[in-house]
Amino acid sequence: MYNYNDVRTNVLALAALNVWRRPLPQVLKETIMDPIGASNSWRWFGYENSWVVLDGSLMQSVTGGGHWGGGMYINAYDMARFGYLTLRRGKWKDRQLLSEQWIDQARTPTGPEPIYGYMNWFLNTDRKRWPSAPATAFAHSGNGTNLVYVDPEHDLVAVVRWIDGEAIDGFLKRCSRPSITDRLALRPATTALACGLLLSPVLYVCAVVCFRCHLKYRN
Repeated sequence: MYNYNDVRTNVLALAALNVWRRPLPQVLKETIMDPIGASNSWRWFGYENSWVVLDGSLMQSVTGGGHWGGGMYINAYDMARFGYLTLRRGKWKDRQLLSEQWIDQARTPTGPEPIYGYMNWFLNTDRKRWPSAPATAFAHSGNGTNLVYVDPEHDLVAVVRWIDGEAIDGFLKRCSRPSITDRLALRPATTALACGLLLSPVLYVCAVVCFRCHLKYRN
């Protein structure tokens, strides 16, 4: 039986803190967010009672989950940049920020539940999760279904926020439509389209960002 368990994610975050011996938001900023050109508006919070002492300094062990006030707050463009990084198998321009071996491991279906890879890697194994998307597609998803959809087959990253779970497959079907992807490809000066291009009236969405990923991305 598959069981959701926040304790395990929080223990993992604490273990990572003990390995790095530095606040994990600092590590993330220096190793991932700054190299991919993310904004300075994202935040990663822990719980009010998740402070520990390491090497004589008080540090907050940020949460691995997003409940009870913890978790990451991040805008759609930064989410898209992270999606582009995972689409490119951990490489940003000429730098390999995440190892390809680790990316392969993250995308390997788990035994108890094949539509899950590593923690925030949601897979489309046998097209069970999203029938309209390729089996090779995957996503990173946060609370409220703030979704970073990654489609290697169509060289596409899409970010959709606050979408109803039942509407995701229809949204992805429209994303992979030739007329949509061709329209994106014809915009050489534009790496992102926000709000409205791919939306149907029934989708409850605050923002949409789509990257046509063979285009040159902004620094």
